[in-house]
Amino acid sequence: MKTQKVVKLLQQGYPYFKEESGLPAWVVPEHSFRRMTDELGDESVLELSQPLRLTEGMAEIVDRCPDPEMVPADAWQTAVKLWPPHTQVKPLVDVCLDAASRILKQFQEEGLKVDPVAVCRGMAVLGCAPFVAQGKRIMKELAAILEGSVTDPAGLVQRYAQAVTSGDTDTVKRVDDCIAKRRQWAEWARVFLQQMKDFPYTPKVIGVTPPLSAEIVGVLAQMIREEDNDGPGRDYPEDAAGQNDAS
Repeated sequence: MKTQKVVKLLQQGYPYFKEESGLPAWVVPEHSFRRMTDELGDESVLELSQPLRLTEGMAEIVDRCPDPEMVPADAWQTAVKLWPPHTQVKPLVDVCLDAASRILKQFQEEGLKVDPVAVCRGMAVLGCAPFVAQGKRIMKELAAILEGSVTDPAGLVQRYAQAVTSGDTDTVKRVDDCIAKRRQWAEWARVFLQQMKDFPYTPKVIGVTPPLSAEIVGVLAQMIREEDNDGPGRDYPEDAAGQNDAS
């Protein structure tokens, strides 16, 4: 799929966004993010932005932007730092990963007592609304329902996840009703869930394979040497370690 300018901007700025927000490399690794955004393309990215009116004037802004690869690193870093909510990204991502893991485990064990679609909708809105101006009003309403603080979005996700895993159908329904009555958020959630459904594969949110480095190659070579010398019943080529050192 042809990479377009909005996607190129996202891909080029993503490493700086992760660094300045404090996200570790294993959370949505860059290669996974690049593959996902390539698959989506400009059209789907902009479609997701439209319900919240984030696309207003974007075409002109994108046209005026230089080639993303020509933007210096300090410009990306400054831009992220000037975005006030960037300090909330890591706490919210940490909580969302933990909450999603617990909810998914319960769902797989057929112990989930609430509508999974409503849960996906609730988690999506709670994860997005704190980072856009259009989310202030709905976050106040959700904070009241969850008896938490609008200034602590991570805490609201924790409270929502607890309601889900404890089978608190009343709270889950109140959150879903709150989203439904906010037309722009109901539409945003609809587009988001539809894009998830239509996506051709399940993206890996967590990467566990470290990038190849001289240190890792050295460790692997040493393991092969030890196995070749001491391992019972093994028949490795005598030059296996040398081949690994050369690689």
